[in-house]
Amino acid sequence: LESGHRMPRGEIVSMEKAFTVARSGIEWNTVEAKKGIYNFTIGEVTLRDTPASKVVPYWILCYGNTRYPDCQGPDGEECVDAFVRYAVATINHFRNRGIMWELYNEANGAWF
Repeated sequence: LESGHRMPRGEIVSMEKAFTVARSGIEWNTVEAKKGIYNFTIGEVTLRDTPASKVVPYWILCYGNTRYPDCQGPDGEECVDAFVRYAVATINHFRNRGIMWELYNEANGAWF
């Protein structure tokens, strides 16, 4: 999801044969490229490109956002509040689309 590149159909077919779940991040910095405005195009393109796929998307709500000062992760009141808004908006947008969600990646880091 991070790259925004479309996956060729042949790769999707190969993935369907080898995997049942595909894990990827739907990065906060990409979804909220303008403060307070959410753009879900990257996720929509990914889901559109795999309409017949039997691979379940497993998306991580993750990383920091440069639109918020010193916000490399959800740390501090402003960052936590903004991260929660992004997470809720993203999950609501993709509701009932068969996506499994992970809240953050490697949340065991000292900075988290």
